[in-house]
Amino acid sequence: MSKKSTLTVDFFDGSVEKLTITEGKARIAASSSESFALIIDGKSLAYALENDVRKLFLELAIGCASVICCRSSPKQKALVTRLVKEGTKKTTLAIGDGANDVGMLQEADIGIGISGVEGMQVQKLIV
Repeated sequence: MSKKSTLTVDFFDGSVEKLTITEGKARIAASSSESFALIIDGKSLAYALENDVRKLFLELAIGCASVICCRSSPKQKALVTRLVKEGTKKTTLAIGDGANDVGMLQEADIGIGISGVEGMQVQKLIV
């Protein structure tokens, strides 16, 4: 199991397992009653967005009820949006409140900039 394709999975019962992305997809497919959420940080996302793993990452993400990308760079936000848009051929929606969200908002089919203290940065950059 290569380090790049290994997921650390924390279950609600407190157990932790290391799985490959393929094993994670199989676990989701085998479960008929459980919903899964994928939480991935920017460091892990850097690996998940590489060409050799990108398609597997998208397939895993699509199988989850929720996907949360945290501590990600503006470029990663835009790349994830593009991956979902091109990989699923569905309409994408992005919501952001700061200048670091501009790339993601522009990549999405529908981009919503929230006004507020940081949101004013988005408004100035997009308009």
